[in-house]
Amino acid sequence: MFWKKKKTDRKIEERREAKSKIASLMRALQTKEPKGVYKQFTECLRNFFGRFLNLNYKFTYEELKNEINKRKDLSEELKEKSHEMLDAMIVKEYAGGRITSAGLKSQIKELMWIVEEAFSKKEENEEKK
Repeated sequence: MFWKKKKTDRKIEERREAKSKIASLMRALQTKEPKGVYKQFTECLRNFFGRFLNLNYKFTYEELKNEINKRKDLSEELKEKSHEMLDAMIVKEYAGGRITSAGLKSQIKELMWIVEEAFSKKEENEEKK
C-alpha cells in the first residue's frame, strides 16, 4: 500500500531541507572561496523558489521577481526582501559586482529569513481555509 503524505508533512520536509542546505552554505563559506559558495547559493535559491512557487522551468531573476509580485498570499515585506536580494544578485552576475564573504554571508542570512517567512505565511493561509 502506498500512503499519501499530508501537505503539512511535505511542507515540513521542504522547510527542513531548505534550512539544511542554507546551513551547509554557511559552513562552506568558512572554508571555501566565496565564488564557489555563491554558485551553490544561487542553485539553492533557484531550487527553493522553484519548489515554493511551483515553477517548472529555468527562470531568470526578472521572471522570478514577476512571479513573486503575482502572488497575493505573500507579505509585502517578503516580496520586498526577495526583490532586494534578486536585484543584488543581478548586479553581481551581470554588472560585475564583487562577491565577498561578508556580502554572501548577509545574503545567506536573508535567504534563511525568506524561507522562514515564506513557510510561516503558507501555514497561516492554509489554517484560514
